[in-house]
Amino acid sequence: MNPIESTMEQAGFRLIGTGGGCTAFCMDNPRLGSYILVTDVEDPLAPESMDQPCLVGFYPSPDHTEAAFSFIATPAQVVAMKIEVEP
Repeated sequence: MNPIESTMEQAGFRLIGTGGGCTAFCMDNPRLGSYILVTDVEDPLAPESMDQPCLVGFYPSPDHTEAAFSFIATPAQVVAMKIEVEP
């Protein structure tokens, strides 16, 4: 596990395959069925460094293929937000 994976995991994210060789860091909210994905701004891949600009998208349910809202931040900024979801 590389340093960014470890840091993101400690913040509640896990590295997932999203299909077609693409990856993202994901945080699930099982109670609501919502989830957050963090990918590189320009490629559908998980970021490789904590200071890399990323697209952070909130998906309200597993059926949604497009984010309900999204914003650009670095993984370091995402971790600093201390996002918490209830189990």
